[in-house]
Amino acid sequence: MSIKIEVTANSIDELADKLLALGTKLNGERVTLGGASFTIPAVEDKPVKPKREAKKVEEAPLVANAAEPPTASDAAEKASDVPSPAVEAAKPLDFDTDVAPVVIKLVTTKGKPAVSAILEQFGAARASEVDPASWPELLALLKAAM
Repeated sequence: MSIKIEVTANSIDELADKLLALGTKLNGERVTLGGASFTIPAVEDKPVKPKREAKKVEEAPLVANAAEPPTASDAAEKASDVPSPAVEAAKPLDFDTDVAPVVIKLVTTKGKPAVSAILEQFGAARASEVDPASWPELLALLKAAM
């Protein structure tokens, strides 16, 4: 049996609202279509985990008098805002920008079997299946294989 539902909207927000309303209405309901009757399984509310966290945006401090030139302490404070290499290394990795390009580079230079052998160590057939907590180790092995 095939069911086709078409939902049209003028914006993404409107589409999301319509789909949510439809899903809520059908949640746990008995439905009859074309002589067939079935119950839509109830879905428990689960918190939605975002794929990627939004980057924090820091607001610039207000300056009391913009005509005053910066002092040496201001320059030292700005220099301390620049992350050190250790802090940069601690930032979370992004699959699309950090992992995938290294995988592609190794596939093009050494071939798919070289990448597959490394991925097997993580119990994965594809790099996207590797646990994000293991990405630093995966990257180290991929770079070492180049």
